Amino acid sequence: VSQLEAFVRNTPVLNRFLDGTLVLGDAVMLVATEASSERVPTEQIPALAAVAVASWIIAGAALGDYAMEPDPDENPLSNAMGWPIFQAVVNAMITWAVSMVVSIIGFSWLVSNFVVDAETVLEVTRDGMLSPQLEISVAMLITMSCWRGMAARLRL
Repeated sequence: VSQLEAFVRNTPVLNRFLDGTLVLGDAVMLVATEASSERVPTEQIPALAAVAVASWIIAGAALGDYAMEPDPDENPLSNAMGWPIFQAVVNAMITWAVSMVVSIIGFSWLVSNFVVDAETVLEVTRDGMLSPQLEISVAMLITMSCWRGMAARLRL
């Protein structure tokens, strides 16, 4: 254990961010999901992506996603049947739900300070389509659940 790792493990706030690979992977997947929408104006993507990434990482840290706690069930049978992957997908869904609550605050601030247009975040179109940001938020549930499942599989 290096001195840096020992410092991070022993610092109360930093010990929630031990898994830097997962933090970086989450950030990349969130930015990619945010940037993939053709309905969001290009100049608004950085602000919306920053809120999405910050809210996801805050939620993930609060829920212990990045704490690198050892698997309490080291059963080879459950590992072979994919239990850690299922667990990672469910944890991603819970993190998504918490991060959406946090992101509402961020999106509200962006709209109230005229950083992004209200139509991008709030408006439902007349034909019943979701607002662009709400559409992206739902896509994040799918993207991040898949990403966390793949990340868990790569670690088996």
